[in-house]
Amino acid sequence: MRTKLGDSPPPVRIENTISYFYEQLEKGSLVGARCKKCRALYVPPEPLCSKCYTRDLKTQKLSGRGNIITFTVVHVAPAELQDVTPYTVAAISLKEGVSVIGILRDAKNPEDTIIGGEVVVDFESSAKITPGTVRLVFGSKKAN
Repeated sequence: MRTKLGDSPPPVRIENTISYFYEQLEKGSLVGARCKKCRALYVPPEPLCSKCYTRDLKTQKLSGRGNIITFTVVHVAPAELQDVTPYTVAAISLKEGVSVIGILRDAKNPEDTIIGGEVVVDFESSAKITPGTVRLVFGSKKAN
């Protein structure tokens, strides 16, 4: 939608915010924002499409299924994560075509992880770190 000079831009939809993204994670749902004009997908949701500059985006629930692109094993962690060290952090390419970062559950050694391996999202409370927050974790597709 084009506006005249001096017109106010369309309002930002509450669903296209980082706070909405985390609210949905707490409810066990992974969401993104899909541009209605150029079909670009953003995870976490964004209020403005960086490809065509429209604010006309809609919330899209994501499958949470994907494949491991790359990973690293963290041995020296922040104080809040010392009790789970070592742990594996991976970049996951979701079936919808976007990538997210998450912790791989039960993959503490590099030999436990296969590039291209199929995984599914799960949600883990990180209340020990920050009350009321959730972090993305992924498990083997076979396990779910």
